[in-house]
Amino acid sequence: MTNLASITIPAYKMDQLSTAIDKINRKANKINNGGISIVSCDTFYKTITDDGRNIKVQFANLVIAGTIPNVAGWKIAAIIDHSNELDLVHAYSEIPESYRDRGSFCDHCNTMRKRNKTIILVNDNNEYKQVGSTCLNDFTNQSTNGVLGYLESINDLIDHYGDDNTDINPVYYTYPIEFVIAAAINIIHNYGFTKSSDENYSTGIISTKSRMIDYFTSNNSILQDQYNNLINVPDIDNVVANVISWINNNTSKTEFIINLQSMMQFTGLKPNHFGYIAGAVVSYNKSVSDTIKNKITYNNEYVGNIKDRMIFTVKLLNIHSIDGYYGTTFIHTFIDDKNHNIIWFASKDCGYNVGDQFNMKATIKDHKEYKGIKQTVINRPTF
Repeated sequence: MTNLASITIPAYKMDQLSTAIDKINRKANKINNGGISIVSCDTFYKTITDDGRNIKVQFANLVIAGTIPNVAGWKIAAIIDHSNELDLVHAYSEIPESYRDRGSFCDHCNTMRKRNKTIILVNDNNEYKQVGSTCLNDFTNQSTNGVLGYLESINDLIDHYGDDNTDINPVYYTYPIEFVIAAAINIIHNYGFTKSSDENYSTGIISTKSRMIDYFTSNNSILQDQYNNLINVPDIDNVVANVISWINNNTSKTEFIINLQSMMQFTGLKPNHFGYIAGAVVSYNKSVSDTIKNKITYNNEYVGNIKDRMIFTVKLLNIHSIDGYYGTTFIHTFIDDKNHNIIWFASKDCGYNVGDQFNMKATIKDHKEYKGIKQTVINRPTF
């Protein structure tokens, strides 16, 4: 086999390239030729800049090789395309330099005239001939249409995929793991968590995974303005590190955890991984909340009187979001310094991480009971 081309393409186009090669090889079978194949493939990651963000994209360096047909004792060494301002040479083996500048002369009819293509042939005696495409059948005394069609398909393939480093669909970007987890944390912090199965665009319910994909890939200026103005979780780098540690040290044998642990070994994550990462952030928050709750013995009494405004020293136990007709409701669960259960229903996240302890001033709105635990419901808190 002869090495025909070395090309570089985004790795996500490999399946597309393989399909194109299969199509060419069906033409090769019709002329009893061995066809072409990828004989070498090395992948690497390249950092590109998209809208000010540095993104990792996986590429593949490929070598394509194939068997070049012989026609009546002549091997096709090159096809020269004369239809452009400058001649384009598709060489399948070395050809004398003089043939690159010879123009569209044909050695068969011995004339120079305007031609779209000429074929460079070489025989076992290393004798070269340049023949016009319309003269090739006469020169070889046989039909060469199938052979030329096969070679033209190879040329088109190489022209199409050669050094394909541009116009990359953002859906196939590979994003740094820490960057993706941070985005999930902030999006959940601002919008709450919504499973993909609950998504309903007609009612405005958008899944966390879809929001993450929009965050990274959307060119919509309104969406980008929204995401650029997200309220960031405090100490987010530490939270990201804690999420990664929770994933890697998790002893659960569920498929969800096993897949997450595999993803932590990747050099980057693609949008089809985002649902897993959103789920990991929610599961991590729940584990932190459960750890705190398991150590609590509630003081099962109400705090103060309804309409009292007072200062609370609290620890955040949990934030649970619910999507409804009027938007997302964030249900905050706190415990105060005397182990009373404090609840706040809000239209936004309080801005703290589960486990954080802080002071807030709030008005007592109601006294309720849930599963035997007395809850003091507050509103209008200031932190």
